[in-house]
Amino acid sequence: MSNTRTKWMLWISLVLIMQSACWSQAAQQQTDLERPLVAWAGLSLSGSSNKLDILYPRVMKYQVRANQLLYSTLKGVRPEYYQLVTDDKVDLRKGNSLAMTLMVDSENVVVRQLAGLHQAVVEISASVLVYDVASDEKAVVASFPVGLGPYVETYEHSAPTPQQLDRLVEGYLFGGLSNLEAGLIETAISNMQSADIKYRYAAKIGIGSVAIAEEAAALMAPNFGSDQNVMEAYIARQTARLLSTSQKVSVIPYRVDSAVAQMVLRFTGKKTTVLLELPEPDYQLSVNVERFARKLTQENKHEQLFVYAARATIGIDDDFGDQVYQESMKNYVHKKILRSQPNINEWVVYRGALENLTLTFFQQLAAPQAGWFNLQGFEGDQRKQVQSDLLAAAEVLEQCR
Repeated sequence: MSNTRTKWMLWISLVLIMQSACWSQAAQQQTDLERPLVAWAGLSLSGSSNKLDILYPRVMKYQVRANQLLYSTLKGVRPEYYQLVTDDKVDLRKGNSLAMTLMVDSENVVVRQLAGLHQAVVEISASVLVYDVASDEKAVVASFPVGLGPYVETYEHSAPTPQQLDRLVEGYLFGGLSNLEAGLIETAISNMQSADIKYRYAAKIGIGSVAIAEEAAALMAPNFGSDQNVMEAYIARQTARLLSTSQKVSVIPYRVDSAVAQMVLRFTGKKTTVLLELPEPDYQLSVNVERFARKLTQENKHEQLFVYAARATIGIDDDFGDQVYQESMKNYVHKKILRSQPNINEWVVYRGALENLTLTFFQQLAAPQAGWFNLQGFEGDQRKQVQSDLLAAAEVLEQCR
């Protein structure tokens, strides 16, 4: 009797284990079916195909290497929210409606002379773009901006050579620079793994408008030239990056009807130009950079301590033009300046203050902090109104996830 009961117990246990395995496999299959299938299309450059060598003179030198690194690394990546297809046999034109590219959209390398020193500033930005291959217009479904901010290198005796600038760009892309161990490619791969990609989103948010006051633009000009459109596009990209990374949302690129991307498709190995159409966002975020200012707070015979402040208005409107949120806000950074080296690239410091302003605002959408309200001077009825508007803005972003 004991042996019979033991056999029955073993048989029941085996059946339960088999059923559990089947249920687990079925659940996994169901999960896989629910996750979008996204084919990797390769690295791309944004811009007219006949101007890419002007827009990206140094990035293009490393395009093949970057594409190879992306492909070899992504073959082993298993994102949580979607299935990334890197099979060489996959044809983007057949059966896979979504494709992903890492699109470089800005290369900025500037050398300035400051008090006998030469300072090189390198900044490259990109976006992880997901687009619908099956649609005639190749519509962008999602966009996740990627960036590291400016990297600054100082040269004491002479201006950097073209070869030295190339090495800075190489380090910016692949890592290994001092204070920049992880490069843009590694950061982009990390973003790809965590991106929540869907076939459709309930709503989309994008950067609607950017304005920069004349005095603020004058501080930016040594790094960007006098073209106001270039400065505005830069502010838009930085705002989009901070919004996307802090809130885990897709952000439609700034004020462009279409983006031309030149890709090296791994399926054919040939360069091709694809016209990607950007959708109209349901919500638009606007930025008005109003002022930059600095104030001396402490000093001694060796150094001075300044507060660098930024003020800007950030707004969110829906597609009917109704205002969800709009407030003028401020933030700052502290900066020590040696008396022996009084001339610095002030834009890099002011940029940090503006980034603090933008990022701390986005953080309030998840968890409002009393210190932030005090810094902004929001009191009484205004404070209550701002709290209400923050809740409305948080609901907007929830729709966009």
